[in-house]
Amino acid sequence: MKNIITLTFLLLSVSLFSQDLTYEMVQNQQKKKTRLKDAPIFQSYLSKDNIKYQVGDMIDLGNASNPKNFKTVYLFRSTMNMQVLPSTYQNKKYKIASIASMNNTVMLTLTLGMGGYLKKYSIRTFDFESSLTVKEIKHNGLTSDEALETLKKAKDKLDLGLITKEEYDKIKVELTPLIK
Repeated sequence: MKNIITLTFLLLSVSLFSQDLTYEMVQNQQKKKTRLKDAPIFQSYLSKDNIKYQVGDMIDLGNASNPKNFKTVYLFRSTMNMQVLPSTYQNKKYKIASIASMNNTVMLTLTLGMGGYLKKYSIRTFDFESSLTVKEIKHNGLTSDEALETLKKAKDKLDLGLITKEEYDKIKVELTPLIK
């Protein structure tokens, strides 16, 4: 009985603490042959730019890499039935349905929110950071450089008397954690 209680406690601890994924965790993963359906699932991901993405968040697809389709984002039904996403899906919002990780990459599944034959499909990126880099997926917040630039502009406004010290301090508190 004691062993069962100990095992239950360990399993609950692992499941509770493994819900959030960070860029550092992904980089430190050991590469091993894992099937897509066996990849660990997470509730959130903290990106290289310290922006948190969570299951249920809305995310913007950017512009496709070429006029016809995306390069890093796929229309997915199964591993045997996927294709690069056509450019008709660009510049629209989609809901994050799941976050998974394997082989040092982060995979996001986005819901299409459509009926008919497309309801069994999803939108997936198998390397989320690459999708952000090529701007096929737009950042869900400010990058470190953007946060720094915004803070500098706020400081200029403070110096010119356009905003109060309290307004500047509020902006500084919000942006400082994003600046590396």
